[in-house]
Amino acid sequence: MAKRAKTRRRSRSRNRKNTRPGFGHFLLFITTRLVAGLAFVFIVVLVYFDYEIQQRLAGNLQSEPAHVYARPLELSSGSSIRPALVIRNLQRQGYKHTDQIAEPGEFASGNQTIDIFVRPVANIEGLKVSRAIRIKFTDHRVTSLVDHASGDVVEKVTLEPPLIGSLQLGSYKDRIALKLHQMPELLIRSLLAMEDRNFESHYGIDPKAVARAVWSNVREGKTIQGGSTITQQLVKNLFLGPERTLARKITEAMMSLALELRFSKAEILELYLNEIFLGQSGNRAVHGFALASEYFFGRSVTTLKL
Repeated sequence: MAKRAKTRRRSRSRNRKNTRPGFGHFLLFITTRLVAGLAFVFIVVLVYFDYEIQQRLAGNLQSEPAHVYARPLELSSGSSIRPALVIRNLQRQGYKHTDQIAEPGEFASGNQTIDIFVRPVANIEGLKVSRAIRIKFTDHRVTSLVDHASGDVVEKVTLEPPLIGSLQLGSYKDRIALKLHQMPELLIRSLLAMEDRNFESHYGIDPKAVARAVWSNVREGKTIQGGSTITQQLVKNLFLGPERTLARKITEAMMSLALELRFSKAEILELYLNEIFLGQSGNRAVHGFALASEYFFGRSVTTLKL
């Protein structure tokens, strides 16, 4: 009887030892709680940044300054004006002198004639039309205007009004905001090829681009390449400063993810094309490709070629 009692006690003791949680169970418990805590913090931070983005984009982010224009040059049969003065006006407007006009923004001059491919200008109905016109002169006077395409006589041609100034309260950021479909397809394809080849597939951060940039920088021993996506560049331009710190990079990554979850790829790309800083003209910050095209080339971005 005594032996059986001892055997039962040993058996119970052994069973208690077997049911006691081991180190592996403890480690799993801690890891699970840690992952859950990090996930909770991640979601809270993401929601906070999403709120911040909504607040900052709630207003008219890409509002344009009030532009002041001079009276546009209008030409009609009988107008008293020298050909040289018309050419000076065209050059000030950024028209390109060519041997033969082929696209909007070009002009060609001959003996008592000027051919102009007029840039799109709103007509009476509000529609923007562009057409090629031949202007004939006699003794410093316009004798006729003829449509190149149809050969019909044109009563009057109006050039776009010259910009003489802008008015804006606060920081002087100038831009010409366009819709995505108004941007040249070649510009968009070139931008994605140069800046962010995986734009359509990532969620604000491109691990492949980051790894490629790190490898290139380590191999060269200096920073020669960045791994920022278009979304990250947009976040830096809209919400963050230029400082290069770990905290700012983490914030940039989190806000990029929040931006991708909030907006479509098309909306992000449109914001980028209109917002990115591309130059400085005195106290005027030139933002967006549309205004940069006017500033650097004197031509609309829609008329640019490769």
